[in-house]
Amino acid sequence: MFVTNSLGGRFDEGFQMKFKNGWTVSVQWHEGAYSDEENKTAEIAAWNKDDVWYDFGHDTVKGWQTPEDVASFIKMISEKPKWKDLRSYGDCEIPAENS
Repeated sequence: MFVTNSLGGRFDEGFQMKFKNGWTVSVQWHEGAYSDEENKTAEIAAWNKDDVWYDFGHDTVKGWQTPEDVASFIKMISEKPKWKDLRSYGDCEIPAENS
């Protein structure tokens, strides 16, 4: 489950993490995000320092991800130094020639 803190406001319904490799991961579970009302799933996205977004094959965001899915995605993005090194996540294949 995704939990918000007690401060209130939109920033309590998601977060972003920027890594040394230049990639940023976004995790959102607010109204309007691709997530459930019980906060059991969240929407994920990522982009690199050149504002090139990770492509899930059908969109640049992927919704209804469990906490375990989110953790796997964050780990995968944090370990990838360059866009061209990304190969796949889940059911999505990323061409090696993207840069």
